[in-house]
Amino acid sequence: LEFNANDFHSVFNNDNLDFRRNFIFPNYDTRFTYKFSNGKSLELANKSDFTAPNMTALNPYTDLSNPLMTTQGNPDLKSTWRNSSSIYFLNRNLPKNMTYSLKLKFDYTDNNISEFSYYDDTGRQFRTYTNISGNKNLGWESRFSKTYKWNKNQFRISPSFFSNYAHRKGFVDGIQFAST
Repeated sequence: LEFNANDFHSVFNNDNLDFRRNFIFPNYDTRFTYKFSNGKSLELANKSDFTAPNMTALNPYTDLSNPLMTTQGNPDLKSTWRNSSSIYFLNRNLPKNMTYSLKLKFDYTDNNISEFSYYDDTGRQFRTYTNISGNKNLGWESRFSKTYKWNKNQFRISPSFFSNYAHRKGFVDGIQFAST
């Protein structure tokens, strides 16, 4: 368990401002590996971690110091949770000097902290922060390596292939969007 204590003290417009927000994070990282043989294995992994909002995003006080932009934090923000799962296969054939691997990875983010802003009728911008869920990432990678040896020389080829799909959510001028 990780304990995150946030104590905020500031003087703004001759006012003493105090704010406290604490978080407890049950982070973990697990890996299970199965060896089929000396050079062949399969690994399953899952990792979960939490991140506390920064004090700028949590600050509940309204900042009117800029006549064109009002900024106010959101003390009700939740901590961001990210979960990552992967499966990894490795095959090493030492007598043939050949190795290949495959990996598939999926990430999901819940309560991601996003800046939220909009403009009022006078053109003044209002900025705050909000939680948004559903950001995802799916990645795949494969690698191959083959070494050729003759006399005292060697030549290696090592192509790699990667692919990634991302789904992100956010806000533009107060309107939620999703991009892939």
